[in-house]
Formats: sequence, structure tokens, C-alpha cells
Amino acid sequence: MQRARFVEDDRQALLAPEPDAELATRSWKSAPYWHVERARVPGTREVEVELVIDGYPVAKQRLLADGDVRPINFETAISQSSWVALRILPTSHTNPIWIEVAGQP
Repeated sequence: MQRARFVEDDRQALLAPEPDAELATRSWKSAPYWHVERARVPGTREVEVELVIDGYPVAKQRLLADGDVRPINFETAISQSSWVALRILPTSHTNPIWIEVAGQP
């Protein structure tokens, strides 16, 4: 039986109001490799935050990247013990949170 689980967190990201034109022309193989600018949703000041369960993205939401801490909530079904994390591809990833289901590892 799968039960709905809620993942709630406060996240923040910071992008300049306008895209960094120089960084936009650089290859992914060029520094800075992990700049949050690379995660910008084109035409916005937003990034996508993914909910990752056992290494697989299962949901995503947009986050306004103005530097303010904002709540983010996901609802998902977790049927077995798993690890859960949030990430902004390709720039950052939280540490995993381990969830135990039915007393099983």
C-alpha cells in the first residue's frame, strides 16, 4: 500500500534579474561548472527544483531565484524505504534524507 508523503523544505537560490550573457555562451565544459545561472529557466528568474527519490527525479517545481528563502512542498507516494533529496540541475543537490517504511531498511 502506498501512502502519500509530503516533502516540505525551505529553499533559496539567487540569480541576477537578467541572464549572464557571457556565461550563456560558455560550454558546459568551461568554468564555472556549477553556477546556478546554468539552471535558469529561459526568459525568467526561476530555476526548477526536483524531488529525487533513490536517484530518480519524480517531481519538479519552479522556484523564484531572487535570494529569498521560500517554502517548497511536494506530495509523492513512497512505498518502500528510500532516500529523498532536492536538487537544482545542474548546480546543486541537498544531502539525502533517509525514510524508513514498515520498519524495513
